[in-house]
Amino acid sequence: MVQDIHSDPGAVNTFIKATRGKYVPVAIAGQGKSGQVWYALQKSLIKQSSSASQIPALRSQVCAVKVFVSEIPGFLPKKKQTESYIDSVIREFGQAEISKESSNKEIAALLELKRDPGPFPHRLPQLIEALTLSEAEKGMPALISMKAIQGFQLSEFMTVATLFQNCPFPEALMYHLFVQLMEGLEFLHNRNPSMSKTDIQPINIMVDPTGSEVPGLPNFVFIDFGGSRLHIDNNSKMGNRYSVYRELHRLAKRHHVCDTEVPVPEEEVSRLQYEVCTHHNKDWKGFVDALRFANQMMSESFAMGVRLVGGGPDQELRSGGRLFEMAKVKRTKANDINHRIIDALMSWTAREHGRFPSEEEVREAIAVDEKRCR
Repeated sequence: MVQDIHSDPGAVNTFIKATRGKYVPVAIAGQGKSGQVWYALQKSLIKQSSSASQIPALRSQVCAVKVFVSEIPGFLPKKKQTESYIDSVIREFGQAEISKESSNKEIAALLELKRDPGPFPHRLPQLIEALTLSEAEKGMPALISMKAIQGFQLSEFMTVATLFQNCPFPEALMYHLFVQLMEGLEFLHNRNPSMSKTDIQPINIMVDPTGSEVPGLPNFVFIDFGGSRLHIDNNSKMGNRYSVYRELHRLAKRHHVCDTEVPVPEEEVSRLQYEVCTHHNKDWKGFVDALRFANQMMSESFAMGVRLVGGGPDQELRSGGRLFEMAKVKRTKANDINHRIIDALMSWTAREHGRFPSEEEVREAIAVDEKRCR
């Protein structure tokens, strides 16, 4: 469910002022450390009198507008009761500086991706427009407007899978996620200028069921480029890849009962755990072992304060490697059980965590805006 905005007219007015009245706010999609994300409509798309027949088309053009609200003193987190005035000023200044740096990096990255979207534009943020802090009116924040994704975060999908009889990630979906993330990184790393994708974790990956490349499987989209850098070296590229290996290893082990150090009692194994795990073979084991080895190498390098080294699992897992090519084929050969589980998890997650505005919410937002402008 999206967050109701009509109970907070102050936030709505600030959004309208920050976007210079170019957008009609529909709903708040979410909020992070650096900003607030809104579902909105470009005002230029709305005719003076929008008929009911236009609403479905307008809904399909709802975009996501990220306003870097922590750059505005009034939007910074309120002073804690135990915090002194000096401490609160220092904290607010620090947060504002972090947000400013984040907005500059994200805008630079998205402008680059708009200039050269590459072969996978639907798996990366698609920028509509950006307004840097220096371009914004005095006292107003930076903002970016992007094509909205009619899906949900990977972390939300994982939560639903846990509630769904501790369901492990189906094998085909796991291979597909791995292939799409590695292809996305390969493009970012090899483009000119090269680009990093930091903070790779489930909360920063969107599941998009509307743009499937492989029948029965969703697309996975990298979001949040606030920590990205341009002109990166090979070590940074390797660090990005190992971050994917780490997250994928966690997912590959999550709720699986077929490869545990201590055997799970039969009576504690759910039906879905049994159905997913009983179909694994040596290819799956080799894939998970490579992720485990890569994760171990990453942990040891950080603990020892030394750089990651290439070769080994990275050579086989990276785009074009043996295990990457194996996963690319395997994701298209999902059995009926995999497909049934994926369909059920997708439907449940969309029902529980789908935030994209309904036609009724779009209609109401337009009506409220028309009243506001009279």
